[in-house]
Parts: sequence; structure tokens; C-alpha cells
Amino acid sequence: MNHLTEFIKNNQSQTQKINLFQIEGPDDVEIATFILKYEFEPLVNFVERFAFDSDRKQVQKILIGLYLSQVPLYEIFDEVLTPVLHRIGEKWQNGEIQVLDEHLATDTLRDSLSRLQGVVRVPLPTRGKALCLMLPNEMHDIALKMTDYILEERGFEVYFGGAIPIPNFRLETIFSRIQPDRVYFSSTFVTNVSEGQGYLDEALQLCRELRAAAFVGGQGFSRLDFKHPSVVRRLQTFRELLLD
Repeated sequence: MNHLTEFIKNNQSQTQKINLFQIEGPDDVEIATFILKYEFEPLVNFVERFAFDSDRKQVQKILIGLYLSQVPLYEIFDEVLTPVLHRIGEKWQNGEIQVLDEHLATDTLRDSLSRLQGVVRVPLPTRGKALCLMLPNEMHDIALKMTDYILEERGFEVYFGGAIPIPNFRLETIFSRIQPDRVYFSSTFVTNVSEGQGYLDEALQLCRELRAAAFVGGQGFSRLDFKHPSVVRRLQTFRELLLD
């Protein structure tokens, strides 16, 4: 599969409208057409349905089909996966689904995303080190994993810390060991504002000491003060990961 990805990337002018979606089931012809036309809204509907069905294979096929059709990662994440995640979250908040349904659907997306990573063409890391972290008690790491994949594709050496158990690993030790050039923080929901703010303040101070650029993203930062000299910006879309 990596050889196929390499071929497509090296022959973009000859393969502007290539569609490598495998036709197997009753929905596949329609899905392939939407991929070929870059019509994302219908694909969001399919991915949402497959996520609630825990159908990893179909979600994976759509993600890989989009990528092999030369849809950039940031666009796959912004136009397909993010809307699906928002729908799942809204249905849970509105009481339309149970916690178990939310977890099963989210885990289906996460597993499918992990399988996409094996197809993504990754260059040699030449742009420095990027550390990806979540705030304490964060339950979901999908957004941070998507950030990881885009940074890796851009040529960064990525260290995915996720939700590091701070009682066992001091932030200072982590930063000292990795010596990151930039740090990305993700938070979808803050359960303890005081704890989250304390963690963020310590991490941003370490960024300043190492002269590492900091980026924050996620709805959780609406409850936190992230104004700090090290913070370059609050990210609202995955496309913004290409700006710096």
C-alpha cells in the first residue's frame, strides 16, 4: 500500500481524479462516486452511520479512499471526521444515545484512523521535534492523533504524549528529555479548571524556557487562560496546522 501511495504522490498530474475505492457492498458505488466528486457531506453521513454500526472496515475504506484520491489529510479531518465527531458529541449531550454508544462509535473512528496511518506517506523528519499532549482527565485523543498525523506528514519528528499520567512523569522531565521545538495541547472538555490551568501554566512556562512554540486546540480552552508569550495561536481547524 505504501508503494501505491508513493506512486500516486509522484504522479499527481497524471492521476488528478483517481479513485481507488474498492467496490464490495451495496453502498460502495455511491460512496465511490462521492469520493470522486469530493462531495463530503454525504460521506459524513456514511461515516457516522458506519461508526455507530462499529463498522471499522467501511470507515477505513472511506478514509483511505479519500487519501488515495489526493484529498489532503487536513481536509479529510476538517470536512469528514470532525463533523462526525461533533454529531456524536451532540447526540450524547442531547440524550439521544447512551455513553456506550458514544464510546463504541468514537473507538471505531479512532481505530479506522490508526489504519489510515499505515497508508500516509511520511517523509524523513527534518523540521524539528513536535510534542503532542492532552490536558489532565481528557478522555478523547482523536483530535490530537489527527494533529500528530499532519505534523508527521509535514516532516516533524512527533512525540505523542497523549494523556501522560503526571504523578508518575513530571512535565519538566518530559520536556527535558524530548527538547521539543513546538508543543501542541488538546482539550475537548475540562472537568477540573484549577487542575487544568495549573498543568497548562507549568507546561507553557517550560515552553518559554525551551523557546518552544505552543499551540492549543479544542473546546476545553474556552474555560482556560492560555494567553502566554509561548502560545502562537489557538487552532480552530486542522488546515491551520499548515500555517507555521
